[in-house]
Amino acid sequence: MLAGACVLLAAAPVFAQPPAPESSSDVRQLPGPPVLPTPERLARVLSLEDARSFGDGWLRDRVYDPDPEVRRRAVLALGRIGRPEAVEPLVAALAGDEAGAVRSTAAFALGIVEDPLPPEAVSALEAALLDGSSRVREKAIEAIGRRGGERAGEIVAGRLAELVGVSGYSDRREDVEAFRRRTSWDEARLGLFALARIRDDGGDPGDAGSALGRGGSPRTLWWVSAWTAARLRNPDLVSLHRAYAGSPDPVIRALGVRGLGSTGLPVAEGIAPELNHPSDTVRIEAIRVIRALAAADLPVGATTGARLFEALDDAVPAIRREALRGLGDVRHPEATQALIRRMQSSDPEVRAGAMRALYPQDQEGFFLLLSGWSDRDPAGRIAMTRRLSEIPDPRIRSYLLRNPLTDGDSRVRAVALAGLGELEETLRSAGDETPEVAAALIRHLGADDPYERAAAAAALGRLETGAESLRQSYGADSARVPDFRLAALRAGLAQGPENDRIEFAREALGDPAWPVRREAHAFLRRSGNSGEDPAPAETLETADYRAMLEAPFSPLAWIETARGTIEIELFIGDAPRTVSNFMRLAREGFYDGLRFHRVVPNFVLQAGDPRGDSSGGPGYTIRCEVGEGFYMRGSVGMALDGKDTGGSQFFITLLPQPHLNGRYTLFGHVRDGFAVLDQIEPGDRIRRIRIWDGVTPPE
Repeated sequence: MLAGACVLLAAAPVFAQPPAPESSSDVRQLPGPPVLPTPERLARVLSLEDARSFGDGWLRDRVYDPDPEVRRRAVLALGRIGRPEAVEPLVAALAGDEAGAVRSTAAFALGIVEDPLPPEAVSALEAALLDGSSRVREKAIEAIGRRGGERAGEIVAGRLAELVGVSGYSDRREDVEAFRRRTSWDEARLGLFALARIRDDGGDPGDAGSALGRGGSPRTLWWVSAWTAARLRNPDLVSLHRAYAGSPDPVIRALGVRGLGSTGLPVAEGIAPELNHPSDTVRIEAIRVIRALAAADLPVGATTGARLFEALDDAVPAIRREALRGLGDVRHPEATQALIRRMQSSDPEVRAGAMRALYPQDQEGFFLLLSGWSDRDPAGRIAMTRRLSEIPDPRIRSYLLRNPLTDGDSRVRAVALAGLGELEETLRSAGDETPEVAAALIRHLGADDPYERAAAAAALGRLETGAESLRQSYGADSARVPDFRLAALRAGLAQGPENDRIEFAREALGDPAWPVRREAHAFLRRSGNSGEDPAPAETLETADYRAMLEAPFSPLAWIETARGTIEIELFIGDAPRTVSNFMRLAREGFYDGLRFHRVVPNFVLQAGDPRGDSSGGPGYTIRCEVGEGFYMRGSVGMALDGKDTGGSQFFITLLPQPHLNGRYTLFGHVRDGFAVLDQIEPGDRIRRIRIWDGVTPPE
């Protein structure tokens, strides 16, 4: 297939380019305003990226700047802005720039534009798979996986077949904590990730099996291959999953177990022994698979249920919590009394998990206990409300309407509103619905707390009701935080007559918050009514951007907890605005005393929410700075509720998470303190975060 790539390149449209400057010092031929010194041009590129603006064409023209670093920054900014007008200059840079770093970044940028790529752009990426620079080839195959359209699976699978045939990747070993370490098999890595992305997006990943194995045997016991195989969710790969699940490496073994669970086959008997594996990572994955099998009504067997019950007394707290979750779908004859005892735990997550797990064991006893249940700890009420919302029972709906929704703490009410939306959606699909839920959600659009209003709006969006109330409430909102207006706009644009939705979106183009304006413009563009662009986002002074770009060192952060300190290198070159925001909040003491409100073993830790319910922030948002790095174990990313909605919440990955690559701002990586990372429990507090930037001493 790849033999025709040169023909495809020759057939691709030729985009007009202004004449190139004669030398790196001759910049007078550049179109646009008077020429600025290189540092000023770089700062302006960053400012326009922050504003989400092309600057009347000035940013597009920087694709032809004499300085390769300006060109690289410009193509990255074009991709991050994401508008379809970026495609033409990005293709020109990919096809014609002399600097490999510029071509590779252009390929990456094409993969993060928001709309599907036109055929000529996909052809240019396919041609780039033959580029002389390995970095360009890597980023091209990654971009095809994200935006390659109907041909993505064919192209990626074909390239992987070429790679396997030429050099193979049969003996790959690497530390999952490694970051930014270049290897000779990075193209194969990103190609495999691309296959998974294609499958995630509902596309056809082509002949993925041949890239992973032959004759039922894996080509390599590589965590990348095991992760990709699990992500493909293909029952034909069961023999590969079994091979991965037999690996002595705990990460590969856990991914093999996950893969077995992804096949939809009754594999509980083969997974049951992993519940006693010495690795926490493997045991956690085995419990999750058993739970998923039971939820899908696949047999798990009495022996497996007994081992799951025994895990309630595991020495590792995370295993005990996972076992509680598992018993929410698996019955065991001795579980009832054990669960009732755990409802007296000092850990709110354990109390909530025990109550949830009691439901399938003894429904009569469950509702009897629930009728008299109370908890003075808001964290306990939040956790309980969240867990109860998972139970698709009309009696739970009545309980939520009667109790958590009238709680004195707005955080509990917000979680109840979100839970009611999810629960009602599930019950509706089963033919059971009540107008009482929609009425309650509409009432809470008038709540004092903007996050409570946002939860009500999002729930109405799930139920596709309340359009007029959403628009009226949006118009009456004057809160500084944009969360409610963004949720109301999303919910309102998902329902009602098209003309009303277009009018709502046009009204929102004047919103004071950039994420709301951006959402409105994206809707109008998709509906063919784009009209004028939204007002640009807020920016900083030029001197601020210069300071970010000229940082002499990679800053360091030390997150101090009762369990020890986690040292993080911050990537100010890759994500200058995000890092600067994080450092400022840390120095102001914003994070002092905040909890790790979300801890998901084998996935992430999350902190930075002053509310503690996953919805809070600093009262403003910052733009995304999606970059080319990989989410490995110990990577630090910015939590989001859609593009350009970051603020203060951050997460740290506990295992590699390739599906986050190119989707969330990656702005740091753990250098030291991995043992502390693994010990963090839900509710643990950050004592403080110290910052060193090479200039200002840490306090």
